[in-house]
Amino acid sequence: MKNAAPATHIAGSGRSTNPPAARLSLQEDTMQGRAYTAPPGDTSVKEAEALGRLGAFWLDHLIRESAIPLDAILERGYREARSTEDLVGVGFAPDVAERHVGALIIPWHATDGRTVVHQIKVRQPRKGAPKYLLPEGFSPVVHCRPSTRGLLDDTSVPLWITEGAKQTDAFPGLIVGLVGVWNFAVANTKSRTLLPDFDHIALKGREVVACYDSDVMMKGPVQTALSRLVDRLVEEGAYVKVVYLPDPDGRGVGLDDYMAQGGTHTELEQMPEPFKPVDVLKERLARKPELAHRIGVLAFKLKSEDWAMRSGPGQRDLYHVLIHLAAMEGKQGEDGMRVRASHRTLAELVRMERKTTGKNLKNLQERGLIKIDRRGISKGSSPVLVLPVDPARTYPKVGEDKVSTFPPPLYSGVSLRGVTTVRNSHSKKVDSGTALDGLTFSERYERPGKRVAEALSRVAETANWSMRVDDLAFAMRAARTRDLLRRGGIVERMVGWGLAEVEDDVVRLVPNWRKRMAEIATLTEEPEADNAQRRRHEEERLKYAIGRLARAGQDAATIAKTLGLPGDQVRRFLAPPDKEGPLMGPERVEEIVREQGAEAERHRVEAQRRKVGTTAATFLADETERVLAVRWAELRCRWMERGGDEDGLRLEVLRGPYAFFREKDDGNRLYVQYAPPRARGGGRR
Repeated sequence: MKNAAPATHIAGSGRSTNPPAARLSLQEDTMQGRAYTAPPGDTSVKEAEALGRLGAFWLDHLIRESAIPLDAILERGYREARSTEDLVGVGFAPDVAERHVGALIIPWHATDGRTVVHQIKVRQPRKGAPKYLLPEGFSPVVHCRPSTRGLLDDTSVPLWITEGAKQTDAFPGLIVGLVGVWNFAVANTKSRTLLPDFDHIALKGREVVACYDSDVMMKGPVQTALSRLVDRLVEEGAYVKVVYLPDPDGRGVGLDDYMAQGGTHTELEQMPEPFKPVDVLKERLARKPELAHRIGVLAFKLKSEDWAMRSGPGQRDLYHVLIHLAAMEGKQGEDGMRVRASHRTLAELVRMERKTTGKNLKNLQERGLIKIDRRGISKGSSPVLVLPVDPARTYPKVGEDKVSTFPPPLYSGVSLRGVTTVRNSHSKKVDSGTALDGLTFSERYERPGKRVAEALSRVAETANWSMRVDDLAFAMRAARTRDLLRRGGIVERMVGWGLAEVEDDVVRLVPNWRKRMAEIATLTEEPEADNAQRRRHEEERLKYAIGRLARAGQDAATIAKTLGLPGDQVRRFLAPPDKEGPLMGPERVEEIVREQGAEAERHRVEAQRRKVGTTAATFLADETERVLAVRWAELRCRWMERGGDEDGLRLEVLRGPYAFFREKDDGNRLYVQYAPPRARGGGRR
């Protein structure tokens, strides 16, 4: 709770404890029942001026609840909007102005000394509506108190950065404010370019302290915003530290709240520390026991549900992601945990196509695991996904002496597809010229490879990269725990690759597992497929954004400026599709298919030659490059002389684009020939 100011300044009941003679003109606030009174002694002209601008309600709010000095109130120019014209005059639309007469007008004085942006704080916001509003189309600024602008070039004075105007005014030292945690960078630059207002601040060699509200420890996006701000300031040569404001009640504390609760400038000066990212999930669950209980119930439901069905693993992973979002940023409702996320966002998190994600959401809804709430959602906006939770339900907890994975490990966004498959049909050993030389792999590698990659991803999603074997067995949908521990099983292969260690039935990744994973990924082309899927998601997002602005009437040049894209790229997206030409006929289609198949095969062979060296595929390509056909017996002998495996070579021929045939003119001997698509099986018989 905020500490109340002395009764000589603020009276909460409309009556002052001071003698009547000491009162300033008393203005009753009919909405809140508050009154402002002057301190005993001589009345102050400044106080009278502030009361005339703000009224009793807002003056009480700024002084008592935000601990802002009177001089700072007058310097910024806070005032009450007493008519529609007051709000229209600072950039708000007439319909907005009519609804918010009585709001607090907050001017933002930019560091350039010229620009002023106005924000309002709503006096009585509706439930769920924002408390603060800005004019439509406003440009973010970095603001400061006008009296401190002369110190922005003095690098000997530490600079503090916070969010909001009231936080800026409550701090007695040199400080600048942002219009929101993300508004330190130019729009559409992915937070890589600082706002021009920072050009008026000397940063190189200066001590800079970033102090966001305490929700930076409870909200993942705010923590990300702080991290990017720190990165940009360090790039400018600043010595950056951060302050995490204490918030024992978990209600959210800003710099002004901290000062109003009795905090001092001296105490704040002792708090800065080097930036170290906070485990947001851990903080949220530790500070909100009810949230932790609900996530635990959902985790138990995830673990006990039957996923052994067609598309079951995909549904399970999507449900896992929804629990992750509920834990990180979900809201607790009477009907369960409420989450808002678009299909595109979910598809990217679960690493599947958008269409598949939509089908899995429908399946989860039919099973009663989620509900979709579209009430009050405008067309084109993402609906609310509700994960039903029975708060009275209990679930088993893991003992403190064991590694706990409850709630379950949540998605970290680390792509591990690069270790899913490594084709190794030609040999039992891979000679790749890397640290993996000599590692023995199973000949039936493709399926076990995918399972190992999934196990690696499950363990990597935990906070400390460790997981109990029985929990890993569940995550892998294994029938028995010992299936993972058997000889040649998943756990043994992870250990053999140097990716993990096993101790007391706990699988723990080694510190350099990412480097080892990258080395294994060089043996496969799957990272390219993963990147291709990511590019498709980005392109579809871009198409949607451009289409939305185009439907709103913007031309290509305006859209390019708004989104920060090259004009040619926008025009390419807006260009009408080419008209379909005449049909090419089956002969031309077959020719195109044959050419594309040959080109794809060349790329595959060259990728293996570059990454692995000599394989069955590269050997066959070299042997059949300049001849129509090769006798199988001779081909097999030459391959085995190189240390290859006959079965591996035969499998590669059957895989294609090759074919076996018997030559009648050579005693019906077996030959191998190159057989491109649509020509396969058309050789001599």
